[in-house]
Amino acid sequence: MDDLITFLNNQYASDERDSGGPENTNNGVRPRWDQRRLLAEIAAKRHLLHGHRPGHFAVTWDMDDEPEYHLACAVCRTDVGPEIWPCRHVPLLALPYAGQPGYRDEWRVALDYGGVVPSPRRARTDKLAPEAGDLI
Repeated sequence: MDDLITFLNNQYASDERDSGGPENTNNGVRPRWDQRRLLAEIAAKRHLLHGHRPGHFAVTWDMDDEPEYHLACAVCRTDVGPEIWPCRHVPLLALPYAGQPGYRDEWRVALDYGGVVPSPRRARTDKLAPEAGDLI
């Protein structure tokens, strides 16, 4: 999922380039958007993306009761443990760029009344992960 992080960072860089500057006017009329607000918004999105980075490993169990190891979000937790990365927040950051080249449908989330419809993928904590030596 590094592709999602790369995609978002590229979109933020493009937004910064496209923001123009205070001298960017149309026949002497300033654009409706404020460059400072736009740059503050980009900085806030980058901060959220950095905060919701993959932070550690989580364990889930498949249908055969075999452990599967996943990256987990550094900050998100659910009622049963860490949320598998990408958490529900990272794809939301990509949603405004859904029409851009490089956007993947797998990142699309459905919104309903301002909330994310799909339930997050969760790591189960009712079983303990094997010790590092048990994996060898």
